[in-house]
Amino acid sequence: VSRNSLVELKAGFKRPDPPQVGGGCQGGKKRRVTPGGLMCERSISLQENNPCTGASRKKPSFVRSHSENELSIMKSCQLKEEVEDILPDSSRLYVLPTFASGSKHPSLRSINCGTLADLIMGRHKNNVESFRIVDVRYKFEYDGGHIRGAENWQHGEDDQFLSAFLPSAPLPAPPQYCLENTEKRNILIFHCEFSSQRGPDFYMKLRERDRQLNKDVYPGLHYPECYLLHLGYKEFFKNFPDLCTGNYTEMIDPRHENDLRKMRAKSKSWSGGTVARTGRMGRLHL
Repeated sequence: VSRNSLVELKAGFKRPDPPQVGGGCQGGKKRRVTPGGLMCERSISLQENNPCTGASRKKPSFVRSHSENELSIMKSCQLKEEVEDILPDSSRLYVLPTFASGSKHPSLRSINCGTLADLIMGRHKNNVESFRIVDVRYKFEYDGGHIRGAENWQHGEDDQFLSAFLPSAPLPAPPQYCLENTEKRNILIFHCEFSSQRGPDFYMKLRERDRQLNKDVYPGLHYPECYLLHLGYKEFFKNFPDLCTGNYTEMIDPRHENDLRKMRAKSKSWSGGTVARTGRMGRLHL
């Protein structure tokens, strides 16, 4: 064979044509032979961009499933973003006129002394079933004078305090958001001398335990409506002495120097831990 013959053979070589539409595929099926010699049909619908039908395989869409508690959490977060003055359990709005407690305790809601005076005098009885005033000053301060009807709790009595307010069982289910809910409230008001540290500490300690107890029914709370008395007992006594029993004894009253030293020694470790937890809870806006 000459060199010219080889050139002619190479020039005449041609690859087979690809399958034509309607020829290589029939009815969206193709045939193949298994090693055992059996004929089987395989659908080519699993192939993307089917050359016979022009159809593309639809990719499956995956949707993440959420537990009932996760859905409740997401709904609560959305409501807190969209609804002003909503309670921490996302059920309805605060019943008393409030304002944020400042940068030190941004998650706490405060009322002024005039609002508390109105509450004591029954001007909110159509909306409030009961209220408890929690005075967390030292005992010698409380004995020297306190708001009418207030109850005194000491640093170091945290277990007794929490047991007296919270039941042992959680709520059966998360609350439903309903602005039309007219059920009367059970509210708490915390304060100390200035409502700058001891009052917020007790407020947040109760809220932290309440959250732990109802973690499976978030954002449910036994006490969603808590308030801090702005500027504390000092401001209230200054404006409404007739609604107080006794007078006003300062924490640094020199007559009670020994009492103050004993109370601070008793509550030092408990108070320090609570202050740290309060900061974390505040940043979480719980």
